[in-house]
Amino acid sequence: MRALGYKTVGGRAEARLSALRRYGLIEGGKGVRLSSLATQILRYAEGSEEYLRAVRIAALKPELFQEIIVKHENASYDVLCSYLKSDRGFSERSARLFLAAFRETVSIARLNQVRGDGDVEGDLAEGLAERASSQWQAVDDQEDRRTYLLRLPLDSDLVAEVRIMGKDVRREHIERLRDYLQLAKRAFSRSDHGQTH
Repeated sequence: MRALGYKTVGGRAEARLSALRRYGLIEGGKGVRLSSLATQILRYAEGSEEYLRAVRIAALKPELFQEIIVKHENASYDVLCSYLKSDRGFSERSARLFLAAFRETVSIARLNQVRGDGDVEGDLAEGLAERASSQWQAVDDQEDRRTYLLRLPLDSDLVAEVRIMGKDVRREHIERLRDYLQLAKRAFSRSDHGQTH
């Protein structure tokens, strides 16, 4: 804690640790240590391509930041504030504090370029993928097979559940799953266009 400027663990120190953990910059329980992502940020020269990429991945760690960037990228400040209060249970003060932190993060990581810079698009995808990969749960571990479960929130009342069963699950299988989801997306698009009102 002394490295963070605190002599003892208190409210402010806990809040600082919580923030660092949300950004994926520390790991561990009582024995807190820097994550590999944090060491990358410290290793690269500030402003370099590698530094900015690592900072963007950290900036996209908080789930609500990802949601706002992906689903509400063009929303005004007032609309976002209203959404946080009505849908997320924020108070007026906490919503404004959250949006101040969000804006600062967007500025530091240059996430306001997320739709105009192909490299940032890649960082957004990587941040989302990294978060998803860390949430896979082994729900059934047998000698001849394993079952992995991933739950992903798609909307306030919509959750996707992916279950994979097998003995040897590899990256190529996840990529194949992605391809199937792309086909499903196109099928949904055709179905939407075919609907009559």
